Amino acid sequence: DLFAKQLIIIPVNMPGHWSLIVVFRPWGLVDPSKGRAHILFMDSMNEKNKSVVEAVRMYNILDVDIYIELVGKKLHPEADITITDDNLPDYQLLVPRQTNFHDCGLYMLSNVESL
Repeated sequence: DLFAKQLIIIPVNMPGHWSLIVVFRPWGLVDPSKGRAHILFMDSMNEKNKSVVEAVRMYNILDVDIYIELVGKKLHPEADITITDDNLPDYQLLVPRQTNFHDCGLYMLSNVESL
């Protein structure tokens, strides 16, 4: 049950580069009274890949729908959730910057450790 987790850690490998996405407080999508959900993006080259963030949002849309069907209706009978920038905002965190073009994997692991 992903909605029972505090963090969902997603390592991202785009051709030749590693970065990190974290979904923080995913339960906030189905029960906002417990806190707001966020997407956190960490990249040691300080490049935000909006398409990756949107892919995570789309995955959450599907997962929220399944969760509501199985569990959520019991908690919120009127539940009708549409995932947007408002209820699942994304933020690019300031992380240490790499000084070359080959250490991104180590920086990504370091970012995971810092959580």
